[in-house]
Amino acid sequence: MNVLVTGGAGYIGSLAARRLARAGHTLILSDNLSNGHSDLCQGYELIVGDTADAGLLAHVLPRV
Repeated sequence: MNVLVTGGAGYIGSLAARRLARAGHTLILSDNLSNGHSDLCQGYELIVGDTADAGLLAHVLPRV
């Protein structure tokens, strides 16, 4: 299953991403990096942006 993890560059989001990946899911991480760290997203697709951005969501949501 393709899964979008919002806040994927934060502590909780990155831990959730690792667990989902171990369960066999394909991940797309989204984060605005205001508090997150892009190094926590290595090995995953990272989309930098805000979830309040309707254009970003329109581009990403059809893929998950």
